[in-house]
Amino acid sequence: MKVTFWQRFNMKRQNRKLTQTVSLRSLFRYATFVDFLYMLLAIIASVISGAIDPLSLVIFGNSINTFIDRVTNLCSLNFTSLTQEYCPPGVMLTSNNFYTSTSLCNFTGSNLTEINFDLKDQTNNQIIFFIIIGCVLIICGYIRVAAFNITAERQTRTIRQILFQSILKKDIVYFDTHKTGELNTLLSDDVNKIRDGIGDKLGAIIRAISTFISCVIISRLFLSEHSLEEKFLII
Repeated sequence: MKVTFWQRFNMKRQNRKLTQTVSLRSLFRYATFVDFLYMLLAIIASVISGAIDPLSLVIFGNSINTFIDRVTNLCSLNFTSLTQEYCPPGVMLTSNNFYTSTSLCNFTGSNLTEINFDLKDQTNNQIIFFIIIGCVLIICGYIRVAAFNITAERQTRTIRQILFQSILKKDIVYFDTHKTGELNTLLSDDVNKIRDGIGDKLGAIIRAISTFISCVIISRLFLSEHSLEEKFLII
């Protein structure tokens, strides 16, 4: 007899209803003390990597602001007046040669802060921060993936052993009423789903939550900082 689409759909719904959900506490009931240590280390690494990740955007924004400040400072200068007042004959200051030609002029006694603007020094500081953040992300990412996968593999190995022992203790009637493929599914597919759920995917969820919280905190800090700046400018 041919099975229609709606019959297959109803069969899947019935199978879903028969499936029992497992709580998070019972999911880790086969974890040992060593497994909990691995998970604690992986959770700490996930939180650190998630919290530090938004800082790279902050440093990138500071790098962009450095170039913008340099251009803004140049646009606010009167090069003709500076050339006539501080530079010897034959030297003409422009926006293209200002930072390279300032050594030819005598700016002693002037209040120009643009002369001490060291673009290389400021960009080098940003690059150092980028390197530090990159190294921390690589180390924390490796610890997160390795620790979660190790503890997941240890727990699923225990689950497979207990499941196999349980199958061996079954009566012969059990094997007559259940297909051989069901046993293979229990030992391979179902246990692999548990390993995926308590392995690196769990670390990815923790990292995403940490990133979200870090983004909210950083955005609130920058929002309050800019609000204070606007308030002082208005006053």
